[in-house]
Amino acid sequence: MQEKSNNRSGTIISGKIPKYLLAAGLVVSGGGFASASTSAENPNAQFDFVQKAAEQGYTAEEKDLRTFIQDKAEAEGKTYDEVANDIFVKTQAIHAKYYDEPLYNDLTSEGNTFARAMGTQNAVPLSSVTNAYVMAESNLLLTNTETVVSVDLNIEYGVDSVVYSSGSFRNFVSINASSAFVLPSGTGTHNWSPAYETATLEDSQTVNFRAYGNLESKVDQSVSAGFELAGFSVSSSVGTTVTLRKSHQIDHNFTLY
Repeated sequence: MQEKSNNRSGTIISGKIPKYLLAAGLVVSGGGFASASTSAENPNAQFDFVQKAAEQGYTAEEKDLRTFIQDKAEAEGKTYDEVANDIFVKTQAIHAKYYDEPLYNDLTSEGNTFARAMGTQNAVPLSSVTNAYVMAESNLLLTNTETVVSVDLNIEYGVDSVVYSSGSFRNFVSINASSAFVLPSGTGTHNWSPAYETATLEDSQTVNFRAYGNLESKVDQSVSAGFELAGFSVSSSVGTTVTLRKSHQIDHNFTLY
């Protein structure tokens, strides 16, 4: 177990994502709270989430945590405070592994008042150790891009999530499974018809994204051979435009380390 400390520093630094993907929304995930650090790590080092995401092949964008909470509450039929308190309880359990200082929930209307009433003015606010990430057309967070047809067709997919981050320590706290999305783009016109799109918090370090559906691409005849080599079947042809279809499955893990 990593020794506890009261010398905290740093927050997750957000990265840039394509403007056409930006939107309001966030992801949350709950689960086990396995230690996120090793004895070789410097507990005071700032965790560069953007760099780590790039190393793992995905990107992340920081957004307002309260917006994430509201979106998740609406998706799950809960109140804002129910989701905020759930995040607090899970974050509190993680934080206690690394630091002796208490947390208070500043994400609810009574949060600051409660902290003062309990004599915990020196407690750390929940919002200072949680970072929400999203990238969205239809809400997302952790996003990955997969090449389906070289040069001509990529699919981007992802999900919104909240990450605990303090010094070098980080854990997934929550995900909003309803924000899972798949977005195709490339040469021609592309459409994705999902059978399902979902994400699961596998453990404190891993979010598993899964999706299955049908891809339909309308492309010029000059590039259709590449689609056929990638497993697409020709559905129809009008002039020089060819319509091709293929079923596609995604199973990808987003990790923090």
